[in-house]
Order: sequence, then C-alpha cells, then structure tokens
Amino acid sequence: MQFKVFKLAAVIGFALMPHGAMAIGINSGGIPVHCQNCQEATQSAAVSINEQIKAQTKAIEFMLDYHLRAQQLAGGDREAAVANMDAAMREERAFGANSLPNDACSVYAGTGARSQAKASQKPIREDLAKSSKEHTRQSRHLPTGEPRNRYSATQVIEELDPKDPASSFLAGQVMFENTPIDPANAEELAKAKRLQNLLAVPFPVSTPSEKEVERIREGGTTTEIEQLAASIALQRRQEMATYILDTFFEERVQRIDAAGMDELVGKRTGKTFKPGDKLSPGELQELLSTYRVNNPDWYESLAEAEDAIVLQRDQSMMMAEILNSLWDMRQLMAMQLRLAALDSARGVSQAGLMPR
Repeated sequence: MQFKVFKLAAVIGFALMPHGAMAIGINSGGIPVHCQNCQEATQSAAVSINEQIKAQTKAIEFMLDYHLRAQQLAGGDREAAVANMDAAMREERAFGANSLPNDACSVYAGTGARSQAKASQKPIREDLAKSSKEHTRQSRHLPTGEPRNRYSATQVIEELDPKDPASSFLAGQVMFENTPIDPANAEELAKAKRLQNLLAVPFPVSTPSEKEVERIREGGTTTEIEQLAASIALQRRQEMATYILDTFFEERVQRIDAAGMDELVGKRTGKTFKPGDKLSPGELQELLSTYRVNNPDWYESLAEAEDAIVLQRDQSMMMAEILNSLWDMRQLMAMQLRLAALDSARGVSQAGLMPR
C-alpha cells in the first residue's frame, strides 16, 4: 500500500514539473533539475552559429559572382584576341609586300601634309599679292616728271631679254610649268616672281607720283580727277588678274614636311627625301593623284589580292582623292567665270564712258 502511494506521488510530481526543467539521470534514478540559464545559453549559441553560417554563405556568393564575372571578362578578351589574330593572319595572306595598308598610312600622312599647305597658304598668297600690287603701282613711286612708259620699257628689255646667256629662260616654263621653288633660296623666289610680274603685266598702268595723286585728290581739275580714277580702276583690275597667277605660284613653293611621305614616295616613285626636305602643294597633289598608275607594284598587289577588302579600301581612298580633285576643279571654274564676268563688266563700263 505504501509503495503504491509513493509511486502515485512520483507520477503526479513528474507531471507537475515546471516547463523547461531538465531530468537528470531519470532512467538511472536521478533527480529532475530546472536550468533556465542553460536554455538561454543554448538558444544564443544557436543564433550565433546561424548568423555565422549566413555571413559565410554571403561571402561564398560574392566569391562565386566575382569568379563568374572574371571568367566572362577573360572569355571576352580571349575571343577578341582570337578575332584580331585571325584578321591579322587573313590580311597577311591577302596583302602582298606592297600592301594597301601601307598606302593607307601614307595617304593618311598626306592629309597632314595638306593641312600644312592650307595653314601656310594665306600668308604666302598675301605676300605674293603685295608683290604684284607693288609692280602694278610702280609708277606712283617714281619721281614727278620721269617718263613712266620708258621706265617700264627699259625693265622689259633688260629683264626679259638679258644680255647674259646664263640668265636666259623660257617664258613658257615660267608661266605654265609647276617647277617647285625652295623658299629658303630667297634670290630664286624673288627672280621667279619678278619674271611672272613682267610677263603678266609688262606695262603697268601709268599714274602720277604719290605727291601728285594727293594734289589731285584735294583740288585737281575735272580731267585730272577722271584720268586718275580711270588709272586706279585699271590698276585694280591688273591686281585681280595677277592674283589668280599668284595662286598657282603659291602652289610651287616648297613648304610641306616630306618626312611623312617617305613610305609612299620611296616605294612608288623611287624618290627619296633627306631630313628637312620639303614638298610643294603641287608636288603633293601630283603624288597622291598619280602614284598608283605610275607604280607597277600597285597593279600586282591588286591582281594577287585574295580579299575584297583590298579593293574596297583602295577604292575608298581613290574616291576621296577624286572628290578633292573635283573641289579643286570647281574652284578653277569659279575663277574662270569671275574673270569672264569682270571682262564683260569692264567692256560695258568702257563703252559707257566712250560717249563722254
């Protein structure tokens, strides 16, 4: 009976044990013990471990993402390198020793040479125009009373028909050939310009001296004023005509650095340049326009080419040269039309003055 009562009390006591109590050694006959601190410590440890796992997982994700991006970048670089290598090998098979890429580099250097010519064009033309102006107005610098026509005639005889055979020249070469002129040789440049002035305007319009011009401006007679006005108008027309000649003279002046044209010039024309050598705009234009047809290797390189890109590149360069030549031709045609218009206007003006 007492054993049954004890057993019942034990069952009731176990059932009424507080939540969280730990049974220590129950199966072995131990006594239940309640441990609230142990439960909290266990929960905190579990939370800490979980956070560490999350942080490590995030770090692994970052590493995997970086690795994936690095693989993609390396793959793209590798594909680009392979493509460039294939293109280089294809072009090496397609292009010969005188391949057009070298031509392209040389023609590209030619664009820089054109820029040099364009930059120096304006000041040179201004200097040439001033020289022409001084020639057409030379009688204004002569003393009062000196015969103007005799002065001009003496110049023509002495300089266009020199006594010294060494000074003889061909007038056609002076006016129509594009013989290059070295600007460093000031004597040669001045002589060439002087001959052009005399051949183009052998007898400049006669005018009074500067002192007489000022007198006529202030109180000259009607006849003197009209004569002065006519002479000034004719002088200006002579200046306009000689300006066109000066534009062609300017193209003969060597002032373009030839260093960048060695590849094109050396292989295509057999001409070589020393350091410091110069080209004239006329020489440059002739070189870029004719080096193909004057070079047998150009025909061979096209005949042996296996890739259409060869023809496409060369045709593009030729089209650019053609467009540039068309622009030059347009400017020349504009000059001719202006001269024709000026000549027509001059004829009408003179006809209108004749009744007076």
